[in-house]
Amino acid sequence: MEHGHYHRRSHQLFWDRKGILLTECMAPGPTITSEVYCETLNKFRGSIQNKRRGMLTKGVVLLDDNARPHTAARTND
Repeated sequence: MEHGHYHRRSHQLFWDRKGILLTECMAPGPTITSEVYCETLNKFRGSIQNKRRGMLTKGVVLLDDNARPHTAARTND
């Protein structure tokens, strides 16, 4: 790495009051598209099913930062 240059990584962290449910770190470069975000949400769902049994039947509220791909129609389904 040259002085003054750095590679940005996207890091997504999902947690609840009991602890971390999923952490995702992307390599530098790729854009987070609605397809990539939907894949992450599916992994998140799997983490909830494995780590917090019964939580999905009670309901989950997801708060995000309203970035464009996160508000795409595909991610809202």
